[in-house]
Amino acid sequence: MLLVVPTLGERLDYLEQTLASIAAQEHAGLSVLVVGPGTGDGARGLAERFGHRYVDETGRSLSAAIVQGWAETEALRADVLAWLGDDDLLAPGAVARATAALAEHPDAPMVYGRCRYIDADGTEIFTARPGRIAVWFSRFGQDVIPQPGSFQRASAVRAVGGVDAGLRYAMDLDLFLRLRREGRFVYLPHTQAAFRLHPTSLTMSNAEPGVEAAMVRERYLGPVGRALLPVSRPVFRVAAKVWAALQWRHLV
Repeated sequence: MLLVVPTLGERLDYLEQTLASIAAQEHAGLSVLVVGPGTGDGARGLAERFGHRYVDETGRSLSAAIVQGWAETEALRADVLAWLGDDDLLAPGAVARATAALAEHPDAPMVYGRCRYIDADGTEIFTARPGRIAVWFSRFGQDVIPQPGSFQRASAVRAVGGVDAGLRYAMDLDLFLRLRREGRFVYLPHTQAAFRLHPTSLTMSNAEPGVEAAMVRERYLGPVGRALLPVSRPVFRVAAKVWAALQWRHLV
């Protein structure tokens, strides 16, 4: 398994926590690559302290860093691929659960699970429990499949062409929508990761992710689905609010 951690090299306290959560995983076959700026000496030092290889980025975006990491030598030997933001955390046992699930379901291209949403200080806001319906819902409405803690079968990723480096925000949704054509996803009713919401995060500091996600979704709807968009969009907006309200009910 190869796990890529793209980083800007600016939030070293978050990056340290991310790498510590990876180090706590009990999985002998896990390789980690940290992809960041050539001037990121602090991030490079952290990666080396945790025993990981640091790769100077050649692109200028998160998606480009993932593409670069997944093209490294370690990726060619890996049977499972994943990435984790430099401000997110893996839950204890996440890697072991994911690899076991993929081994049990050899036709599944991907596994995903629950995800804790935390604030800048690490305090839990709520835990998202997307369930199996998330795959269908993400195709038409809001993307509710948590990317942190999801793991993709390498052969399936290669079959669909990998991550689209031209996307800045919705590269995960785009990949998921293509992977679903390769088989049924496995849902784990366990917390797999924590997604950190803070003012400097990519999704919190930009208004464009929703626009790009809508564009990505239209790619795979087909002519009938696109024709129904004026009707379906309002319905799914309401459904998204209901889904969010249900998640809040599960505050821990």
